[in-house]
Amino acid sequence: PNLHLEVIGPEVPALAHERVTTFPYLDDYEAYIAFQRGRRWDIGLAPLRGAPVQEYKTDVKYREYGAQGIAGIYQVMRPYAHIRHGETGMLASTPEEWAEAIDRLVTEPELRERIARQARADIEARYALPVVVERWHEFLGTCTTVGASGVDLLTVRSTVASLDFARAANATRLTRLWLYGLDHLRTYGVARTAKRTTRFLARRLTGRAGEAEAPGEAQAEK
Repeated sequence: PNLHLEVIGPEVPALAHERVTTFPYLDDYEAYIAFQRGRRWDIGLAPLRGAPVQEYKTDVKYREYGAQGIAGIYQVMRPYAHIRHGETGMLASTPEEWAEAIDRLVTEPELRERIARQARADIEARYALPVVVERWHEFLGTCTTVGASGVDLLTVRSTVASLDFARAANATRLTRLWLYGLDHLRTYGVARTAKRTTRFLARRLTGRAGEAEAPGEAQAEK
């Protein structure tokens, strides 16, 4: 009797019910996460239609739900293939499996709470910022060149501080870069942001960060 469904997105007539509330889609991701946190959901749903293009989505819903201690149910597709059914989440593919998974999490609070705890621990182990920073260091350590120009990463790495220092410094830098990137996408769009980012990285890696843009370069990207 206390079950209530909350949906973010357009109104769906088929979901019209006194215990279903639809909220408008939020363009601002930070506002969206704050909204999620404020709703204090017990169960999070991440259904997918099964379209081929969705095989290339990320597991962002798992990261969102897990980070907030929400037990999630996810579509059986590649983005969620790493989820351990009944441990870090519930997996479902058919309407019957979805109904069963929802019923179990509603009627078995111990299972729901255990999944929420284990998902949170998994998120911290796999996606915490210090972990991601170290993975980037490891990735760069396996490369000798990058891009068509063959920039020598051995030279780049020789100028990078030790991992202990870099972990603390890069945590702040990555946060700032992430916020800057989101703002840039909103302002300039995907294509222009990608072009500007590629050009910026090429200059940094080749030691030409201070060079001015070629005549007409800025105008050409508009």
